[in-house]
Amino acid sequence: MFVKPLFLLFGIALTIAACDNKYHFEAKKDISNASWMYRDTCDFTFHIGDTTTLYNIHLDLTANKSFADQNLYLRLHTTFPDGRRESVIRTFDIYDPAGNLNGAASGEQAKQHLMLQENAFFNKSGDYKITIEQFMRRDSLPGIVSVGLAVNQLEAKRK
Repeated sequence: MFVKPLFLLFGIALTIAACDNKYHFEAKKDISNASWMYRDTCDFTFHIGDTTTLYNIHLDLTANKSFADQNLYLRLHTTFPDGRRESVIRTFDIYDPAGNLNGAASGEQAKQHLMLQENAFFNKSGDYKITIEQFMRRDSLPGIVSVGLAVNQLEAKRK
C-alpha cells in the first residue's frame, strides 16, 4: 500500500536531482549589517582549466524589502590569469513595475539569480577573479543581505 507512493517520491527526487545545475563555482558573501558600503567589495576567485567549455555567469543577490531603490548599479571587475583587469558597470532591477521585489521572496527578503554573462568562455586557463562593488550614489546601501557568484558549466563547447 505504501510502496507505490514511496516509488513516486523516489522518482520525483531523482528527476529533480537530474535537472540540477552543474556549477563549476558557487560562492556567497554576506553583507555586514545588511548595509553595503563602497569599501565592501565582494571578491570571487575560481580556476578555469578547460578553455573550450561555455559557461553562464550569474549574480546571486539577496535583498530586504527595506531596500529603497528600484535599481542596483554595480561595478564588476574581472582579473584574468595574466593580471589584466577589465571593468564594466551594470544595472539590475530590484523591484518589478508593481513595486514587488523581483526573485524568489521569502518573508522580508527576496533572492535573485541574475544573468551576468550568457555563453561565456575563457581564452586562457588559470585563476580568474571577479570583484563586485556597489556603484550607487551613496556609500551606505541598506537592504542588501548577500552577494554571490555562480559559474554554471554548460554542456556546449565553443566553436
